[in-house]
Amino acid sequence: MELHRAVVHVLNKQRNEDGASPPALITLRDAVLPGGEQLDMLVSRLRTLYNVRTGRGYGVFSDDEVAYPLSTMVADYAQPGWDFLSFTRDSMHLLKQRIDQAAFATGGYIFFAHYTEAEEAFMLIASLKNRPGLVFNEQLELANQQHIDLDQLHEMARINLTAWSAGADRYLSFAKRRASGDEFTKYFREFIGCDEFTQSKALTSDLLEALKLYSEQDDVTPEERTRRREIVFAYCEEKRNAGERVSIRALSGRLSDDAPEAFLDFVNQQADLAVADDFDPDPSVYRRLRRIAGGDKGIRVSFDADLINKRVFYHREQNALVMHDLPAALIRQLEEY
Repeated sequence: MELHRAVVHVLNKQRNEDGASPPALITLRDAVLPGGEQLDMLVSRLRTLYNVRTGRGYGVFSDDEVAYPLSTMVADYAQPGWDFLSFTRDSMHLLKQRIDQAAFATGGYIFFAHYTEAEEAFMLIASLKNRPGLVFNEQLELANQQHIDLDQLHEMARINLTAWSAGADRYLSFAKRRASGDEFTKYFREFIGCDEFTQSKALTSDLLEALKLYSEQDDVTPEERTRRREIVFAYCEEKRNAGERVSIRALSGRLSDDAPEAFLDFVNQQADLAVADDFDPDPSVYRRLRRIAGGDKGIRVSFDADLINKRVFYHREQNALVMHDLPAALIRQLEEY
């Protein structure tokens, strides 16, 4: 990762339980943060926390650039004259408009970072808070001291600027709480101007791809692969029948009693995978876990997935599918033709 520039501002807002609160107050920094090891460590820690421990949603910028102008403010990020600091300061006023409408939100340190990773440019925007902690002072006595809370991350967005410029389908992700309609996440998402990606077919396909890669990196036995596929199929079917959404965290627990977060951690660490934290499962996709089917105008093939490498063998180099122990009815048709 190469950090180009970063800055932090402050957004303070009183939280009143009765829902009434005064407008937020903004404190703006005059210059970007000086580079150095500590700043690099902070960005790396945020990226790790976001990738490993935070539920995420995916989306795109809203088409309504008047109501949600952040996308226009960052559009020229790659131009030589684009002013990162001015962008962040203008963004703070936009964020203030949103948080003033969220009765129970309190703001915090608003951290902006522009960095490059794997030849792709990113913009990270996170709301951070302090928490009390204990340290030994110079007199070797315990003392209270405030620290940045890096164990919790509820408001953060990451924009893949390179993917956005290239017209990709999904380039914007955000920290997502389990409680739908949570106003903390809502005001921050409205500040970003994010329309959540909700196409269940694509999201279910992402899950199947993640499961495939997970088993490949584990180098598990064919029997274990089948077991995992059956678990994912049964879980998706259960959720669909109940009218509920898939939870990657809950599914991860079903895949392993000994390491209930192993699959979740794997998914969150894959930069190339955009597996949402929760979504509606699409049966036309997840049923591929049990049944493989496909064809064109001249041929149609369908068989149970667990027959692969048993009675059905795929030869990639020859682009060929070989079947053994054909059904008697099919053999009769072939012999009579």
